[in-house]
Formats: sequence, C-alpha cells, structure tokens
Amino acid sequence: MRKIRPAVAAVAVFAGILASLLNAGTANASVYSVSYINRCAAKKVSSNTIPPTIADYCYHLGAHSTYTQTQIWINGTVSCYNYNLNIGGDVNGTTHITWCGVGGGNGTGTLNIGANVTYSGIAGSYYERMNIYSGGAGCSTWGSNSHVNGIFAWWNDGHGPGGKPPTNNGVVCEE
Repeated sequence: MRKIRPAVAAVAVFAGILASLLNAGTANASVYSVSYINRCAAKKVSSNTIPPTIADYCYHLGAHSTYTQTQIWINGTVSCYNYNLNIGGDVNGTTHITWCGVGGGNGTGTLNIGANVTYSGIAGSYYERMNIYSGGAGCSTWGSNSHVNGIFAWWNDGHGPGGKPPTNNGVVCEE
C-alpha cells in the first residue's frame, strides 16, 4: 500500500502537467484568416431615361490576419481597391481610395482596419471600418450610410469584384 500511494500521486501529477501543456498549446494556436467587406453606393445621374441611369460606386476593404485566443495581428497590408459592378443600364462611377490601413489594435484583442474614399461626381468624403476580433470571434463593420449629395442607396455587395457568386452579403469574417 505504501508504494501504491506514491505511484498514484506521481501519475496524477503527470496527468495534470500533461493536461496543462495540452491546454496551453490550444490557447496559443495561431489561425490564419482573411476578412473583408465589399461596399457600394449609388447615385441617380439621369432622370431622362426609363429606367433612370444610375452610377454605382464600389470598393473592397480587407486584410489577412493571424489570431490566437487573445490577440490578432495583420499579415501584410490592408487591401483596398475600387471595382465595377457591370449591371445592365447602370454606369460605373469611380471610387478614389484616399486612405487605406490599420486604424489600431494590431497585436491586441481587436484589429481595426479602414478606408476613406471619395466618389467622382459626388461631394464629400466617405469611410468604412472593420473590427476583426481575436479568438475567431468574427468581425463587425460600420461606415458611411447617409443619403446625402445625391447618394440614394448603400449596400454590401454579396457578388463582390468581378460578379462572383454571392458571399455572406458582402462581408467575410475570418474565413
């Protein structure tokens, strides 16, 4: 009996150490992902046609990242570019990216990326932001959404650049 107790205690200690090591490895595992939003606005440019001629302005904001349970980092740079919808009857407006980058949080629990844009033929500056969360907790987006300066519609483009099949209503979080 005297030899059994120390052996049982040693096995219990070893099992505890092994469990701690396995849990630590899981908590610190790195996951590589991509997150993005495809954002569009529309302005009526001619009421003299039936249907009226609409100008569509679209751009992409995204980033590759690496996250653990508690931290997230950007991989490379933030990706921003304008693209055309090519919807029959509409014209493509030009989106000018005036700023594209990390807004903060690199190496913390929340990575913030963003873009500032202007549109040809529309007064004002507009923006989009995305928070990407550590631990695989997804993302959130917010930005310009007001019907001003002739803009009458905003949407997340589920088809994305090049008219690809719909993807998550234009927002992809940590895919």
